[in-house]
Amino acid sequence: MFGSFGRLSLPVALMAFEFSTVADANAAVVISANPTKNVVCSAGVCSPTGNGAVLNVGDLENMLASGSLKIVTKGAGVQAKDIAVQAGFSWASGSALTLDAHETVTINQPISDAGTGHLRSPRTMAARGGCSTSDKWAA
Repeated sequence: MFGSFGRLSLPVALMAFEFSTVADANAAVVISANPTKNVVCSAGVCSPTGNGAVLNVGDLENMLASGSLKIVTKGAGVQAKDIAVQAGFSWASGSALTLDAHETVTINQPISDAGTGHLRSPRTMAARGGCSTSDKWAA
């Protein structure tokens, strides 16, 4: 099966490649049960590296067990719009989690912080799935 890009025809298997190095401005960094992809985490900061940025909740929980973490929507040459929590997660350490989106943080599943850390977001947050942070919310 072939797909067509103007006068260029490519096998469908090749069409999965991205031809742009800049992410769609409407994209989101998604926290889910899916494998981590198009996200780099270094020195306590996770940022997107391309379209379809996903941070796996298990990876997130492991990072929070060892230190504070900031998830941002701006990476090198990439600007996602939102952060979307699509899978619940929890941690019980003194680590803080900052969700710093260009626009909105949407929480569709429960987040539980049973430790002494904080959940922070300098942006608008829409919590539909619930947050349990033992009154340790920090703006």
